[in-house]
Amino acid sequence: MPELVYSDDALNVLGAFYNSEKLLYVEGEDDVVFWEVLLDKLGKKNLKVQSVGGIEELKKYIHKVATGTIDANVARDADFTHIEKNPKERGVIYTYGHSIENTIFSATSICTVIRTYGRVTKHAIDEGDCELWLNDFHSAFAPLVTYDAANEIGGHGLSVLTNNCTRFMLSELSPIPDPAKIQQKIRELSLNPGIHTTMMSTHVKINSCRRTHADLIRGHFLMSATLKYMNSKLKRLSGNKKISVDALFSNAMLAFESTFNRSHRHFSHYKRQISLL
Repeated sequence: MPELVYSDDALNVLGAFYNSEKLLYVEGEDDVVFWEVLLDKLGKKNLKVQSVGGIEELKKYIHKVATGTIDANVARDADFTHIEKNPKERGVIYTYGHSIENTIFSATSICTVIRTYGRVTKHAIDEGDCELWLNDFHSAFAPLVTYDAANEIGGHGLSVLTNNCTRFMLSELSPIPDPAKIQQKIRELSLNPGIHTTMMSTHVKINSCRRTHADLIRGHFLMSATLKYMNSKLKRLSGNKKISVDALFSNAMLAFESTFNRSHRHFSHYKRQISLL
């Protein structure tokens, strides 16, 4: 069945239809859940969050909101916009990192999911181990994150980091990056004069944008690695128990919701963003 398409005038009254002050448009269903949690946590409960079904469709709404064509708001993944500038568009708010996953997945949320999904005691899984794995993972991929950002900023059209980390890991199921595979990709990219030049300037921009490589790594890439880490722990702690992608996101969102407070390092950012709505 084709999707219902509303006129701009109809879009302007949809908020009232949902008994909300305004609508907050987001890319997909996962984004709905994430931003609803933040709105609730930060005391902004009078907005209706609605998915538009993809980034290309969301860009249309961003233009309508930014130009004042419709009276609504948009929440979007920052992607690499923080590197180029401090993004400020009328009615548009941004994630702290590249994607929502950069905020959702922390050592605390990962360990919480392993404990609850695997039904293991709190003492069976060490949050310090989760933190160490995350730090090592982000450190290993830092050079490729720079190339990934340079590729997108420069419009080079190369494949750097995709939505899945498997090709760079020690094995299909391993949560550990393979240094040799990463170095091979770096050598391959360094032979392209265009992206290599852009990469040098991008490296400088990343160092001055107050975002780390951990913040800028693609969300689905991070999630695919987190899935491997969790399943390796679950196999050791709970036998044959294994978590799916859908179950991972659902459980991670519950863990994030229960632990998101002033101590979360992205709290101040989202408090400022939500205050703009």
